[in-house]
Amino acid sequence: AALLYPTLRRLDVPRLLALLCALGFAFAPIPWRDATRAEVQDVALLFRVLALFFGLRWSAGGGERDLFALAMFAGLACTTHGLSFLLLPALALFVPARRQALRPRSYALLARGFVLGLFPFAYLPWRSAVVSAAGLDPTRALGLPPGMAFWDYDHPATLGGFVRLVTGADFNTGSG
Repeated sequence: AALLYPTLRRLDVPRLLALLCALGFAFAPIPWRDATRAEVQDVALLFRVLALFFGLRWSAGGGERDLFALAMFAGLACTTHGLSFLLLPALALFVPARRQALRPRSYALLARGFVLGLFPFAYLPWRSAVVSAAGLDPTRALGLPPGMAFWDYDHPATLGGFVRLVTGADFNTGSG
């Protein structure tokens, strides 16, 4: 909610309207209901708004730090929730506005920022391997295979498990 006001101001929304929108969002029942549960959507929303904020700041004449922050928060958003990948085409709309400001170094900066944002994915196979090697998954004592929910979901220590977990292949998206 705190980022909503400056983001709207960057979009040239009048001050009073931006303030009313930010306050309306801050005190609306749905954000409060969602914020009181431990869900990834809240963190993903924060990262998406930060990516949008820095994208707007960069397109308005900001420097390379804004470009790097845009890419890093976009990567973190994608790491947090797969639906955030749908944000990437919208963020790409900032590029034509300042195409002249992009040099080969800028593209490398974008790539480094995005990869840094995706870096938490590297934790998944490592944690899965540690959980398996140390016998920390209590479901294994029940004779269940590795990769059960909560302790070692999809067993990302294996390439197939990592791909299933990161892509959400376990979810029946076709029925949605």
